[in-house]
Parts: sequence; C-alpha cells; structure tokens
Amino acid sequence: MPDEGFPKETHDMVVLGTNSRVYLSHLAKFIAPHDYQIILQAALSSPVYETNRHHYGTSALFTLRPEPLSVAELRVQAAVTPEALPARLFFGRVGRDGGELGEVRASLLQTLYFQQFDPLASHSSELRYIFFGGGDEGFLAHRITAPPDFDQILLVRPMGEDVPPGPPPGALLDFGGRENRLDDRLAPGEQASGAIVGNDGFPTQHETRLQVVAEVYLETEDFGK
Repeated sequence: MPDEGFPKETHDMVVLGTNSRVYLSHLAKFIAPHDYQIILQAALSSPVYETNRHHYGTSALFTLRPEPLSVAELRVQAAVTPEALPARLFFGRVGRDGGELGEVRASLLQTLYFQQFDPLASHSSELRYIFFGGGDEGFLAHRITAPPDFDQILLVRPMGEDVPPGPPPGALLDFGGRENRLDDRLAPGEQASGAIVGNDGFPTQHETRLQVVAEVYLETEDFGK
C-alpha cells in the first residue's frame, strides 16, 4: 500500500505480550483515518514496558502512542527491515485514564491482520475473533465489522491437543452457536471451541479449544452508530 493519499495521523495501540513477543492492536474507530482493524508483531527498545508488564501482570492494559504516521506504514512484511518508531507508553488507556510511563521505540516486525471497515457492510451475525500470540500466551481480538459493534481483547491459553502451538497467528476463529452481540461475547473463565475460518469465509473442520483467562480491553463507545 503506497503512502500517497494516507496522511500522517496519531494511531494509538494496545500493547500486549512480553518484550520477547510483543503485539500491538490498533485502537480503531468507524471514522477515517482510523477505520482499520490492525494487529502487528513488534519489538520495544526500552525496558520500561517489560518492567511494568512484569509488575502489573499479563492482563494489565498498556497503550502506546507513536508519533504521527501513515496507516500505510502499519502494513509491514516480515522480510522488511523494521524502522524504530518513537512512541510514548501508557499504563491504562491513552487519552483517557492512562498514565504516561516513558518513551520507547517500537519496531514493527510483521502485520498479522489488516482490514479496513466497509461502510456498506451489514452487522455480522457470526461471533468471530482474530487469534495471535503463541505458546501458552495467546490473545483473541474481536473482529469488528459494522455498528453497533465492540472492540475486545482477551488473554487465552490453548487447551488439550492445541498446547502448543494453537492456531496460526492472524487466524480468524468462528465461535458457532453464539451471536455477535456484546452480552454474548467470550468472557473470562470460559472454555470455548473456535473453528478456523477458511479463505472462502466459512468455518473449516479444524477447531481449537481455548481457556479464556482475562479480558484485557473492552471498548463500545467508539463503535456505536
């Protein structure tokens, strides 16, 4: 995706994982230029994140505010040499209750999921989540489609035969039998089975069992009408 037509803006992120395996989830909205659901693998240069993550635990909410950049710069390939982006790290939600922890540099290693919202799309009836992470520390991000909707990130652990490796990073999981509604979302303490969605958009026969450990992030205000 070329940079032309994509102005530099502030694109805030949720930060997940540990320094050896850090992930960023774009704080999206239904308005341009933030109308993209994006999940990236990254590396942070400063120990400030690892120190605070160790102190507050794996389910604590951290957010990142990079210096203004184009949304096109968030679509990176693993073969591309990462460029370190200056950013500020926050404990809590940046722009709301978040307290600044210090400056870091974020190197974007790979884009795992990148999808622009379709303004003509209908609200999806299927409850689907994007899986990322690995080993015994995985994450699910609720797939956002059309208003009214919600952004949710869960800390999960694969169970049974899926330990390890679990689904491939960026896989879309369909949790059949549940409606795509806020009050029917996955919740901490649940054990749920999700079918990997194929390239044709339909669930395959391959299912993965997950233990939902914690709800790291939930946002509904930005995804109303």
